[in-house]
Amino acid sequence: MVVSQSAPVVFLPTVLKKPSWVFAYRFYLSAVLFLFMLFLLTFHYSEVGFFVLVLLNTLFCADIFVRCAWKDLNQGQVGFALLVSVAVYAGFFYSALHTFLEHTLFSPVTELYLYVSFFLTLALWAQRNRILERERAGIYIKKIEDFLPKSARKCTGKTTRRVFAEELRPGDKILVKAGERFPCDGTITQGKTAIDEQLITGNMILAYKQKGNIVYAGTMNKSEAVYVSVEKVLAQSVLMHVMQTVQHSEQRRSIFTTDLDKSAAWMLLCLILVAGGQYAFLLYHYGVSTWLYYSSIFLLLLSLGAPLALLFCQPWPAFFAKCYAERKGIQIQNNHALEQIVQAEDVFFDKTGTLTCGQLTVECIHPLTERGRKTLLKALITAEQQVDDPFARAVMSYAKEQEITPEKINSLEMLPGVGVRAVGGKDILLAGRIQWMEEQGISLPAVIYQTEETVICVAKNGACLGYVTLIDPLRPGAQEIVSFLKQQRKEIFLLS
Repeated sequence: MVVSQSAPVVFLPTVLKKPSWVFAYRFYLSAVLFLFMLFLLTFHYSEVGFFVLVLLNTLFCADIFVRCAWKDLNQGQVGFALLVSVAVYAGFFYSALHTFLEHTLFSPVTELYLYVSFFLTLALWAQRNRILERERAGIYIKKIEDFLPKSARKCTGKTTRRVFAEELRPGDKILVKAGERFPCDGTITQGKTAIDEQLITGNMILAYKQKGNIVYAGTMNKSEAVYVSVEKVLAQSVLMHVMQTVQHSEQRRSIFTTDLDKSAAWMLLCLILVAGGQYAFLLYHYGVSTWLYYSSIFLLLLSLGAPLALLFCQPWPAFFAKCYAERKGIQIQNNHALEQIVQAEDVFFDKTGTLTCGQLTVECIHPLTERGRKTLLKALITAEQQVDDPFARAVMSYAKEQEITPEKINSLEMLPGVGVRAVGGKDILLAGRIQWMEEQGISLPAVIYQTEETVICVAKNGACLGYVTLIDPLRPGAQEIVSFLKQQRKEIFLLS
């Protein structure tokens, strides 16, 4: 069971509360205006034309930063939004003074139109990426919520009635039919079935459950109807603990998402002190009457003091790292984890689909007789030919490689994740798990109980033909990465 802990209270900047599309369409508009400005550079352009383009950019693209910065200031906070606002509008007013004033101002360059537009475009792109990271976790939580059952069949005496899942209480008895999700954590009191627990465990193989076994909310009943005694209601279930843990993780991640805002706050403070001090010194030395002449120095420092490197240092390394990892087949869920992985002392690995390929393959065929290999395999694929589960896919793929084709069958009875009964001609074929084969009265060899791999037993006309072992093979490089981490004195844990 995962126990949620209280997350530290961290101020969340207003820009991170906005949806990503707010910054996305402004980014595309700003990029188009910037490209249009570059296009005009090849012709004889007027500074007034550039002024109009940058004016449109600041009014319709930079406005989101201004509004967010104002809300942060009302809460006594200074962050990335205010730094961008100051840099963009200081550069814009600096260039506008040179465009429309008749007399020359004291400054090394006449305009910053291109710089302002480029800075704003990058700022919008960086902010959009920051918000997308937060939204991905929200999408994951929403997907989990979609698996939550809304109702349940509550048993009262010999009758059942539909109730909301939230109305269930510990001790209630419910009926869950095939194809339905369990609305609570509980214990099976009657019946047996195969359950898809991939949502909870990540295991692609169906779990065989019978009387006395525990079932979890959100998992899918795949084969037979069962009666369940409610142990934990939906709000206290393992699935809800998973959701709370993800939400708690997102609250903790907000500590990292504000790193850029903390850097921006210190940089803006230093910037104002330097620019204001320089301006005050010039006014003191040359007189207050020269305030307009030297105001361009103040605006220039405010604009250029917010370096473009600040926009590259946070999103770009993570962006390129993620792209490179995806080319290698590695999916990075949390970019900020890259910043802490070097300091990590413990490394937790999921097994299925992470260290392994996440797809079953046939490891070995074990016939009871020396010449029964082909007979066993032919009986197995004949029984499994119309089944769609990880066992059947592995067996059929192996049979195709061995160029063995199944025979026709007259009837088929399937118990998903448990076993199949097929009738072909006069033969009755059984293929399934050890426990199910025992229930069918099939005598199995003693060696089969000592096998650690996943096993499919095969019988024909009441006699066991042998068994097939299946494995989920290791991913290429999995063994090497674990060995490397051990050399780095990391503690390795397998979650399985």
